Amino acid sequence: MIDEGIERYLERAADLTPTLRVLIGKVAKIALFLVAVSASLSAIGLDLTALTVFSGAMGLGLGFGLQKVVSNFVSGIIILLDKSIKPGDVVEVGSAVGSIRELRARLVSVVTRDGRRILVPNEDLNTGKVINWSFSDQLARLDVSSA
Repeated sequence: MIDEGIERYLERAADLTPTLRVLIGKVAKIALFLVAVSASLSAIGLDLTALTVFSGAMGLGLGFGLQKVVSNFVSGIIILLDKSIKPGDVVEVGSAVGSIRELRARLVSVVTRDGRRILVPNEDLNTGKVINWSFSDQLARLDVSSA
């Protein structure tokens, strides 16, 4: 409910780019979640300093287990800050060509011209070859083969 209010507030902010809106929304949701968890643990009387050793071991295990997820998340933040792609851009990733529908924390949703939705992990966008046909201009070229 609160996150929907944040999204509505960010949509009204005309001076923010679409990618910056997504980034601010994601960071705000994570911050609100962490504040809620720490407040609820304090409210039930649990001393947060007693959790330091446990949270360190837990963080190490999660770090190894969620390495790919974290890599995609960090890659998503890099993409949003880099402003190399944004919703509505026409991109070519591998053999697929389509427009970016939405940027998420771990992946980018690309809709091809025949209506298929392809979910591309953010790490693939950072490490692989991506052609942004509409990076500098909204006019995108379409190659038509003569058969």
